[in-house]
Amino acid sequence: MARPAVFAPLPGYARLRLMPGAAGRKQGTVTSSYVSPAGPQAPGPDGRATGVTAARGGPPRLAPRRRRRWSRLAAGVVTVLACLFGFLAAASAVLGGHAAQVLAVSRAVAAGTVLTAADLTVVAMHPAAGVATLPASEQAQLAGRTTAVPLTAGTLLSAADLGPPKYPPAGEAIVALPLSAGSFPPQMQAGARVAVMDGHAASSGSGQQAAGPAGVMTGLVTAITPGGGAGGTQTVVSLLVDTAAAPAVEQLASPVLVVLDPSGTDVP
Repeated sequence: MARPAVFAPLPGYARLRLMPGAAGRKQGTVTSSYVSPAGPQAPGPDGRATGVTAARGGPPRLAPRRRRRWSRLAAGVVTVLACLFGFLAAASAVLGGHAAQVLAVSRAVAAGTVLTAADLTVVAMHPAAGVATLPASEQAQLAGRTTAVPLTAGTLLSAADLGPPKYPPAGEAIVALPLSAGSFPPQMQAGARVAVMDGHAASSGSGQQAAGPAGVMTGLVTAITPGGGAGGTQTVVSLLVDTAAAPAVEQLASPVLVVLDPSGTDVP
């Protein structure tokens, strides 16, 4: 008679065995008992224990799951932001370190004006090549100096702007025009390039307008003085014009000023 096969019990599975019953050896009863594994299971591919583990004599417990690497992602974002802010700070320091403190005119002054501390201001800038400026350290020494030419507010001061009046230049003259409200744009400022027209001729459609653009006279506003003219109700505008055009400008019965493009390409 062949011998019955004997199988070794596997961990975690039921163990089957025959027990003798009341009818003798020929009849038996099948019973089962669960045998828990003796220790932790073999580690998985990532080196972690998987499934349910149970210490010897203790309750079963779950193995830890793999955590997402949010901490590494946050650290990378912080590193990138730190590098960006560091670059911006370094660039700002480099640019700010080369800024020069120079003098500028804080308000419009006419030629021959004796400068005071209120006429000057200090600005930080990066002067372009060939631009003449005066350092801020000379501000106290310039008090009492005379301007050689008229200067508008914001103009960078240079040594060529100081000295005996050299204004108007050769071939040009300054004409003062008393103007009423509506004869010039209210936002007009010193330094504006303007066209000088006769208001009566413009309204009648004759006179200089009939001559075309070649007959329009142009000038540069050098000063604006409110409260002048007859009765102190007009505004006196000083214009720098060609010497040949000065008599015609002075003879205008009702002058009107039109502000032009500073480039000088447009004429009404």
